[in-house]
Parts: sequence; structure tokens; C-alpha cells
Amino acid sequence: FNFGKFSTPAGVAVDSSGNIYVADSVMLRIQKFDSSGAYITQWGSAGSADGEFQSLHGLAIDSNDYIYTTDATGRRVQKFDSNGGFITKWGSNGSGNGQFGAFYDIAIDSTDNVYIADAYNYRIQKFDSFGTYISQFGTQGSSDGQFDRAFYVSIDSSDNIYVTDYFNYRIQIFNPSGVFVDKFGSNGTGNSQFLAPRKVAVNSNGDIYVVDSTLNYIQKFDSTQICAWLAIRS
Repeated sequence: FNFGKFSTPAGVAVDSSGNIYVADSVMLRIQKFDSSGAYITQWGSAGSADGEFQSLHGLAIDSNDYIYTTDATGRRVQKFDSNGGFITKWGSNGSGNGQFGAFYDIAIDSTDNVYIADAYNYRIQKFDSFGTYISQFGTQGSSDGQFDRAFYVSIDSSDNIYVTDYFNYRIQIFNPSGVFVDKFGSNGTGNSQFLAPRKVAVNSNGDIYVVDSTLNYIQKFDSTQICAWLAIRS
């Protein structure tokens, strides 16, 4: 079963006990490891039934150690307990409330609200932890608060929302109500520029990390979005 091996891992998250969960987008499974990397368990297989995946991308964990995954092809979110027991699901194909186009990333705030980067509908959708639709923000375009593919989302300790606006080559920041606050980035290869901005993450100090999959490095920004180069290169 190739325990502890991966074929295109697409998401990783850590629970309150330090256990590590990895979403393998090709093998269509979640693997769980302890904090030292020792294999514990796994779940998932190809399919459309509960606990199965057609594609597997985003992975997030709430304050109760429930695991949420995004299925871009299946157009649904699935929720599991920490041992892989299926709890619930929501979503379908479309552009209405609670529906998704092809979508990839997921993030959870301090009160366990779930945010979905609904990339092909150019928006972020917000749900409670049971999958009940709450609100959304974003439309197609290049103005403040608009997206040209909202692929990835992250949330900081104050519940501000960071969105990778892929084809606008920038990161946009919103307050917890989804109101535009700030943005940074442009197209290019210099500091504070991106060619293929993907995952964005924020640490407890407010430092922002952005992965650029074409330039093959990570840029680090302080909480005022001033570039401080992080020399991580592949």
C-alpha cells in the first residue's frame, strides 16, 4: 500500500496533537503521521461515494481536529474525524450558493467557519462547520476585491483572509467580513512579483509566505507586505 509514500501531495495540515495529515492528489488518499513522521493510518480511494475522491486538493483541520477536504472534480467538501471516519459532505457543480466550479483550497477561521476558494466562480464562499452556507465575496475582474481565479486561501490569527489571485499575479487581503483591505504583487520575476502564485500561508507573527510554482521559490513578506526575501529554492 506504499505507506508513507506520496504521488503529488497537494495539501498538508497539523492537528492539535501535532499529527500530520497529507492529501495525496494522485493516490486519492489522506495519510496521517505522528509529529516525528511515523505512519499512523490512511483513508480514501477513487470514486464518488462517501469517503472517496475524484480529485483531492485542499486539506484543513478545525479546532476539534475534524478534517476537511476539497474535491475539485467531485465539486464537494468532505468532513472526517481524526481517524478518517466520514461525517458529512456538501457541494455540487454550479455557481449558486453552496455550489462550486473547479475549486482547490480550503481554510478555517478561529470559530471553525470554513472558507472555500471557488476558483472558477471567482469567489470565496464561507460556510459553518456543518456546511451551511453563510456568505461569499468576489467577482470576476482585476479591481480590488475581484479575482482572476481565486485558487488558494489562508486565514491569520485575527481571521483576516488572504487569497491568491492567480492570473492577476497578486495576493489580496480581506477582513473577517470579506471587505477588501489591501493587496500586493504584480507580474514578473523580481521581489514582490509572481509568475504563478499558489499557496499562501500566514504565521502567528503575521508574516506572509507565498509559493510561486513557476519561479520555484517562496517569498516572505512582513505584516505590512514589505518584501523580505526568503531564499528557499528548488
